[in-house]
Amino acid sequence: MEASVSVSSFDADALEISVPRSTGELFRNLPGIRVESSSGDGNLNLTSRGLPISAGGAKYVQLQEDGLPVLQFGDISFATADQWLRQDYGTANIESVVGGAASTLATNAPGGIINFISNTGETAGGAVGVTEGLDYGLSRLDFGYGGPISNDTFFYVSGFYRYGEGQKTDDLTAFNGGQLKFNVTKKFSNGSFIRLYFKALDDRALSPLPVPMQIIYGLARRTGLQHADADWEEDWRRQLLDAACGRIVRQLRARNSQGSDLYVRQQRAVLQVARQHGVNPAAVYSADHWHTKQLIAKIVKLQEQLG
Repeated sequence: MEASVSVSSFDADALEISVPRSTGELFRNLPGIRVESSSGDGNLNLTSRGLPISAGGAKYVQLQEDGLPVLQFGDISFATADQWLRQDYGTANIESVVGGAASTLATNAPGGIINFISNTGETAGGAVGVTEGLDYGLSRLDFGYGGPISNDTFFYVSGFYRYGEGQKTDDLTAFNGGQLKFNVTKKFSNGSFIRLYFKALDDRALSPLPVPMQIIYGLARRTGLQHADADWEEDWRRQLLDAACGRIVRQLRARNSQGSDLYVRQQRAVLQVARQHGVNPAAVYSADHWHTKQLIAKIVKLQEQLG
């Protein structure tokens, strides 16, 4: 069947398998949706098939929770709609309408609509989950529980709390806060219902932006930062010096360069190096002299490049 509209659904089981690191990464599982989630939890760039990313946020796609818009305008600079949207155990599924009639269903949605549908607790049950960073400091607790209050009334409560530095080493608590959601649904005999919905979001998350880089000898160095990480800078300079030494070594004959490396960097005795390689001790001294001279020239050149 051919249609001008694409309708997709992403249920709770698929959410669990995808293990998204942010809300923006969830949208990558929806057909016809293009998302650039490069700034952590929030400030993503999102559009639908056939439309450009002409501004930050979601200029042509509206984000909703249970049919209500998170923001009427999705392309406010550094205040995009996804910054007020967090996925937790209270999300039953995510539905999207892309193209076609999407623009008639909501304002500011010529490209599509992405709607977060909440659990309502019609089936009793819940879950608790704990997430820990393996090689970085970040802890997160998720929970959700719901069930019937009576034959026609249901409730569901969910939320999360997280705390830690995050994936980037910044020596600060970049992630701190969480979310609490609660809803109560009353159904009537004619099939209609009324729902009371509550949401409190108080979350702080790091939003890393692009960083200028300088490439020397194939090694990347961050530039333009007033408060660069001293340990990172020292390690980078050490790697750069090793790269310079490697270039010099490749210019020497293989045997003499290995001897120079043993003598200069590993501080082996001259006679031991000469016997090991079957060369005259004078050749070791000569190679060391040339190596040192070239290394100093390389260091001076690197210092000029580094400023």
